[in-house]
Amino acid sequence: MLDLIALLCLISIPLLVVIIVISFIAAFISIMLKNTEVKLIKKDDLNI
Repeated sequence: MLDLIALLCLISIPLLVVIIVISFIAAFISIMLKNTEVKLIKKDDLNI
């Protein structure tokens, strides 16, 4: 039983780290996309 629990801990901790990293990357990408959208809108307003 203890071996199984140890294995689960060893497997679950890297999985949690990977999930956290992916969520941070997704949030960063969404922020960058929002910033580029705002810049594009500002450029369009200047052209008008």
